[in-house]
Amino acid sequence: MPANLVNLPDFGDLLLSRAQMRAYDQYAIDRLRIPGFVLMENAGRGAAEAIKQLLNGGAKSPQIVILCGTGNNGGDGFVVARQLMADRQLAATVTIFVHGAEADIRGDAKRNLEILLALGQRVWFGHEYSTADFAAALKNATLAVDALFGTGLSRTLGADTQDIVAAFNCFQGYRVALDLPSGLDADTGEILGNAVQATHTITFAHAKSGMLTPRGSETCGRVKIVHTGHSDAIILSETKSVGSMVTAAMAKTWLAPRGAGTYKHRSGDVIIFAGSPEKAGAANLAALAALRAGAGLATIATHSEVVAAAGQRANEIMLHALPADAASADIATLLQKRHAAALGPGFGLTQEAKQLSERLWLGCEIVLTVDADGLTNIAGAAAATLPRILTPHSGEMARLLGITSAEVESDRYAAVRLAAKRYNSVVVLKGAHSLIATPKGEIRVSPWANAALATAGSGDVLTGIICALSAGLMPFDAASAGVFLHGLAAHLWCEENRTDRGMVASDIIALLPVALGKIVT
Repeated sequence: MPANLVNLPDFGDLLLSRAQMRAYDQYAIDRLRIPGFVLMENAGRGAAEAIKQLLNGGAKSPQIVILCGTGNNGGDGFVVARQLMADRQLAATVTIFVHGAEADIRGDAKRNLEILLALGQRVWFGHEYSTADFAAALKNATLAVDALFGTGLSRTLGADTQDIVAAFNCFQGYRVALDLPSGLDADTGEILGNAVQATHTITFAHAKSGMLTPRGSETCGRVKIVHTGHSDAIILSETKSVGSMVTAAMAKTWLAPRGAGTYKHRSGDVIIFAGSPEKAGAANLAALAALRAGAGLATIATHSEVVAAAGQRANEIMLHALPADAASADIATLLQKRHAAALGPGFGLTQEAKQLSERLWLGCEIVLTVDADGLTNIAGAAAATLPRILTPHSGEMARLLGITSAEVESDRYAAVRLAAKRYNSVVVLKGAHSLIATPKGEIRVSPWANAALATAGSGDVLTGIICALSAGLMPFDAASAGVFLHGLAAHLWCEENRTDRGMVASDIIALLPVALGKIVT
């Protein structure tokens, strides 16, 4: 990735589900002849090295508490404990609590437990301590490690486990989860009763899809990928993946430098159907964002009473007043010679707005990006037969699918796949780690999860960016590049201002050229 993208989150290239990760490990064991014990050793050693980096320059002789389960994630914790104990320079004191009985530990995890016991390490099993004892040990700790469940958990945590997770979360130092914070569903990002709130997650081989969700982002903290010591191209060709990350390298390919001889019409002539008397600013945000993202020309087509207000906001934007009966607008003439169109920001929910939205949905022959009121106006429409990009948040997605927002958030991957297929469109499900899907089920995931983007107008800005990029890119690439650029601009604002709030939509627009420069150069 370009070196000048400072602090870009690194989630790797691919996301795997729980089942895919299980098949991944099994393939390595059965087909590559790598013993599970070796995979566990490599994972634990890599996690221990990452923990040492966290502790570097911190407290001398740190006290580390490791909470282990009775499965393979607990085995990873046993390896981490042994590796940390073996570092004489670190001189760590390690206390190990097992949430369960010794008799329940089997296989590779048992072998690693037996090594610890042979080395003289005291291990506390479930019948030997209370939650209060565990909480007391944490009071004196420098760092705590969660090795309870990892990716294997698919059921709601029991009451006793929720209690010990709650105690773990009260610890004020580094809370490091191995592979996945316990209580987070590896596939959907749902919280299974309660979940470890990690400051850092060390995940093995590849990121898991549940991590790249709003809830996953909140529970995982800073993510680091540790590889398990082998090439995996052959494995991935068999196991497949949930989706791929949108990376800086991909964005650089899509947003390559332009030739010096280009001109405004070649750069993209876009038209944006947006704005209403109550929401005139939305139209300007989308149009100005389109220009800042590289469109050569941007026209707002809006209600006649909005034209005067819109014209006062930006000299660079062209305006077209829709007739009083907006539903009868001459769409063919408006779209003539345009390269891309957008519909929705602040457009309103009147009957006329709905009728014009439906006409555009069915008849616009160029790429049409639909957001905000446009999404509400076309909800339930027939599948598109022309190139379309939809950019809903979870509430708008719920209307598109006829379900609740909670149902959307319970499995964002399933929701975005369903919407893309139902509407035969590229769909961007906005939120922390926005998802971009095609009708064929291909998914890309944004690396950005930025609280500052929770501000009025940020979605209008994204609409304008994607519209501009769709003038020269295929819809899936335009949507992916637009999401990346939008997120990067917000990221740069947060780094410059050292805060996660207070950004306004026009701040994102102002930083688009800077973000483009970071990507292209």
